[in-house]
Amino acid sequence: MRGLTYLLRGAAVSILAISVGGGCAKPPPLSQIEQTTIARGCVFSACHSGTSAAAGLDLKSGAFEHLVNAKSMQVPSKMRVVPGDPDASYLIEKLTAVKPTVGQRMPPMSDPIPDEELEAIRDWIAGGALNN
Repeated sequence: MRGLTYLLRGAAVSILAISVGGGCAKPPPLSQIEQTTIARGCVFSACHSGTSAAAGLDLKSGAFEHLVNAKSMQVPSKMRVVPGDPDASYLIEKLTAVKPTVGQRMPPMSDPIPDEELEAIRDWIAGGALNN
């Protein structure tokens, strides 16, 4: 009987750990997001690279410095990326909202970024938006 009690307690602890995020995958590193999404859709198009980068957001010379805890030039009351809080991050609004606070959804005149790439960005932000 005692063995069954320990087994049930262990199962309950495992279920609880999974339900509160203990079983979640590790967020992707920024370097992966830079290679898959930023390089292809933001920098390659020349929208967010160089001295004339749109909204002053040059992602070619270091995405982390220009995104994390950086005020948006379009909406200075909003931070581009708020570590740990994707829904408070202006970047997520610009990538998902049909009509963002200012301007248009990114990338402009194109299909939205694929769901799996958007989810990777959300996971990176939720995981603390690390410079990795």
